[in-house]
Amino acid sequence: MAEAPKAAQFLTVSLLNFNYQLEHLLEAGVVVILGGVLTRAYWTFEVFWLAPLLLLVVRPLSGLARPPGE
Repeated sequence: MAEAPKAAQFLTVSLLNFNYQLEHLLEAGVVVILGGVLTRAYWTFEVFWLAPLLLLVVRPLSGLARPPGE
């Protein structure tokens, strides 16, 4: 039973590392998709608001959705 806290700690650290890597992978994917949407041929007002919305509104709000202490 002495190994149970070590196993729980290992699982927690592994899960946090996985979430960190997944977050960065998805963030890179959003940047690639955003780059594809905002190609030179599509610079219209309908898509021009998307980049500032994602970078200045959605991303900071997603940081507020985290539990306290992270």
